[in-house]
Amino acid sequence: MELSLQLGLERTVRHVCERCGASAGLLLHEKAGYLYPVVGIGLEGLSLSPLPIPGEEAAFPDLPPALRDAFPCWLPVPLFWQGRRTGWLLLGSREEIPHEAEAYPQESSLLDPLAFLLLAWEEAAGREEQMRALAEQTRLAEKRSALLQAIGEVSRQVLSLLHPTTLLQNVAEALVRHLGYDYAHILLLEDDTLVLRAGAGRSGRAVLGRRLPLGQGITGRVAATRQPYLCNEVSNDPHYIYIEELSDVRSELAVPLRGATALIGVLDVQSNTPNAFDEADLLALSSLADHLGIALENAELYARLHDRMVELEQARGRLFQAERLLALRELIAGMVREIGDPLTAIIGYAQLLQDTVQDPHIRQDLEKIVREGERASSIIEALLAFAQQREPRFTATDLNDLLQQVVGRFRPELGPIQVEMDLDRDLPPARADPGLLEQVLEHLLRNAGQAMGEGGGYLTLRTFCREDPGIPEGRWVGLEVGDSGPGIAPEDLPHIFDPFFTTRREAGRSGLGLAVCHSIVGQHGGRIWAESEPGRGARFFLELPAWSPEEK
Repeated sequence: MELSLQLGLERTVRHVCERCGASAGLLLHEKAGYLYPVVGIGLEGLSLSPLPIPGEEAAFPDLPPALRDAFPCWLPVPLFWQGRRTGWLLLGSREEIPHEAEAYPQESSLLDPLAFLLLAWEEAAGREEQMRALAEQTRLAEKRSALLQAIGEVSRQVLSLLHPTTLLQNVAEALVRHLGYDYAHILLLEDDTLVLRAGAGRSGRAVLGRRLPLGQGITGRVAATRQPYLCNEVSNDPHYIYIEELSDVRSELAVPLRGATALIGVLDVQSNTPNAFDEADLLALSSLADHLGIALENAELYARLHDRMVELEQARGRLFQAERLLALRELIAGMVREIGDPLTAIIGYAQLLQDTVQDPHIRQDLEKIVREGERASSIIEALLAFAQQREPRFTATDLNDLLQQVVGRFRPELGPIQVEMDLDRDLPPARADPGLLEQVLEHLLRNAGQAMGEGGGYLTLRTFCREDPGIPEGRWVGLEVGDSGPGIAPEDLPHIFDPFFTTRREAGRSGLGLAVCHSIVGQHGGRIWAESEPGRGARFFLELPAWSPEEK
């Protein structure tokens, strides 16, 4: 509404009050059965509310007691423009208004302009109301469009079947991006406690992992009551909990996140401005929460199914490897007996001939026969050790102590290689056969040393413990062996634990060392695997079940 129109009304009412000797003036506009205050002169500190329009026989609006107490005498002046009553001018005084003053408004030439200005004010107010309604419709349309975009993105997340953690973070970022919230957080219900699992906004991720008991804070209240909560001024809300990383928050809106049958968590958004949220935001966030609940349950089901499939595939691979190794051992045991005796005879006769033959060329050939025979014999011994592995005898084994013993005994063989050890001093004992586990450690150290060669390098050894409720013992006791060698080619990595597979056959390697390690670790109910990038060394990981105190 134009300021000049309002000022014109105020000046005219003030002029009439002065001419009539009135202490107060109240200009009222008729609309929808009520009289609405437009201008008040001398009425400071008094509450002005809409008044009912007087009936046909009533000549005077029914004033509230507060106005009658302040000004006992009132003179009502109806305002007409072209035969239509547009409002009333009420003149108030603490003393009786003189007769000549009462006559002035009725005869004044100001009444018609006042009635016209009031009509113009009505039209301007109508246009302003239309503009506000249009602006509100535009705002709601923009919010609906943003909501549709956010719901569309959540729907795409549902169809993509992402991991739950990725899904939650993507949705939080979509809320900030599409709906313009300053912060968005998703808290999940875990053991009767809300845990903040996803966040977006300038400091939204700084509070990840924070835990909040049910009933505490706005989100805790929403989780406890299962009802949405809208707060447009957090400083005045007793439920709000101040968080330093989110110190600029002024408004907060939280809605419950429900699954098919139970509460999953809370979806929470915040703004840095007061009065930032309304019913439209509440409806939008509630709709998004419904979609997100479905998406999260689907994602969790998919994650569990995927993990189960991976476990089954790994178990199938271990079973296949065990069956193959068993068949291979039986084959090797027979071959060793058939080959060992003739090979021993060949080496022996060649050595006898070396003592009797004088021809240097023949002696060189005999030396080759003996050397290659002895190499073949060492391979047969490795095959025999591989084929005749005994059943493990499990005890509570200190992996740290056993590793230090093996490294101390093996240190001369490592030459210029620098050894760095990072041992977990709180490491629980492993369920292992020390003798067999010692073989595994020697193989891994020898393999790392051979990978780095005579030029030296860095050998890192780290022990660790990892919780795993999925195994009876509840914990893994682990070892990481890392080297600074050339690494393992990607095409070779899946085959390094296969019997007879080696990348260093020219160095006389049999390709059985890592296969033996894999077999021994499998007998222990453990796991062994390797990670490597070409040119950046290799890391071998070994995990064995922790020793259970109940086990004898």
